[in-house]
Amino acid sequence: MPWTSATRRFVPSLCSVTVSRIESPQSCLLQNYPNPFNPATTIGYTLPQRSRVTLLVYYTLGQIAATLVDGTEEAGYHTVWFDGTAMASGVYICCIQAGSFFQSRRLVLLR
Repeated sequence: MPWTSATRRFVPSLCSVTVSRIESPQSCLLQNYPNPFNPATTIGYTLPQRSRVTLLVYYTLGQIAATLVDGTEEAGYHTVWFDGTAMASGVYICCIQAGSFFQSRRLVLLR
C-alpha cells in the first residue's frame, strides 16, 4: 500500500470556560493508620466548614468506648491520636458526626 499524504488545516477556535460554582471539599472520616493497630493509631478527618464535631469509638455491642472529639472544629484536615492500651483486642467502630454528616469506620486492635 503506498503512503498518501493529506494536508490538514487546523483552525483554532476561541472558547471560554465559566466556573459557576467551586465545590468545597466534603466531610470525610479517613481510615485510621495503622489498622490493625497496637496500642495506638491515628484517625484523620476533613471538614468543609466550621462544624460541631463528635468523634466516638464504640464497642461492637454499641456502647461508647471512647470520646475523641466533642466540640466545634474549624474547616480543614484534622488528626486525632487514639490510645487503646486499656482496651481488649477486637473490632471497634469509629463514628463521626459533623453537622448533618455521619460516617463510620472499622478499627481493629490486635495484641
